[in-house]
Amino acid sequence: MQYFLLTWSRFWNREYPCFSNYWADFVMLLDISASISKEDFLKMINFISEFLTFIDVDRTENRFSLIDFDAVAHLIIPLVPKDTTQEMMGLMKAKEHDDSGS
Repeated sequence: MQYFLLTWSRFWNREYPCFSNYWADFVMLLDISASISKEDFLKMINFISEFLTFIDVDRTENRFSLIDFDAVAHLIIPLVPKDTTQEMMGLMKAKEHDDSGS
């Protein structure tokens, strides 16, 4: 995953500055099925948190959406209205507590 972020950062603004005027919509799927351990679930939440910081939704036109799924898919964070990173982190923390049984 670190390789993906490094490669993406080179492409996004640094090596190709003409792309700095563009925005993107990002949609991630979060597997919450019984086959996912609590440890792996927390790793996924941490990755998403780092990714949100990386794409800088607060200071760019980038948008982010999160869908979790097991037998059924649920929209956790919609693309619109656009939430702040802090609001999205709060929704993910609530999801973390819901899925951990706390």
